[in-house]
Amino acid sequence: MRKPADKRIRTVEWVLYNEQVLRVAVEEERERETVDTGKDPTARTAVRHATPIKSLMVEGREILKPEKWLHMLELVHEHIPKGDMKNVLQARYKRREHYRVTCRKLC
Repeated sequence: MRKPADKRIRTVEWVLYNEQVLRVAVEEERERETVDTGKDPTARTAVRHATPIKSLMVEGREILKPEKWLHMLELVHEHIPKGDMKNVLQARYKRREHYRVTCRKLC
């Protein structure tokens, strides 16, 4: 895998590669959070889900605002139309194919 010079691009690619790991980490953090709202379990759950997670450590990397990253991923998947672009995105980031393999398949 190539390593872009720009830290922001490296972060975006890392999030794309590790989408499932990030989703699981956010779900686990939501379950682990405790909020003191008395004895009302509904209120406790509502406050827990309304409060954004500030940061998470995922595979040794600190991810700030992980839920915003997940929202960004959803927007990316909605925005890219079906076809070659969608296939390239899935091949590169879901199946982790090398870009040369993906290019050969498209030719």
